[in-house]
Amino acid sequence: MAVTHGRGVAPGDRQVDHKGSEIHEIKPLLDGLNIRGKIVTADALHGTKDFAEYLVSRRADYVFVMKGNRKKLMGIAWMDDWEYIRYS
Repeated sequence: MAVTHGRGVAPGDRQVDHKGSEIHEIKPLLDGLNIRGKIVTADALHGTKDFAEYLVSRRADYVFVMKGNRKKLMGIAWMDDWEYIRYS
């Protein structure tokens, strides 16, 4: 479900087949919305390079939840030297 915080509005939602995965439905959901210049938040399931690149291609910013089982990603998040991070 896409939610606009502060307005109490859900501008979009999609039914997920019980055998399917919501990971395949997020892009079609957002394709119908103007997300340019918006901040998209997502849980750890959607915290993938592919989804991040999709959001950047749509000119949106993003915040993902991270889990400890993503060791490389957690290592980057806790780096002391951020000058090596590529910003979009």
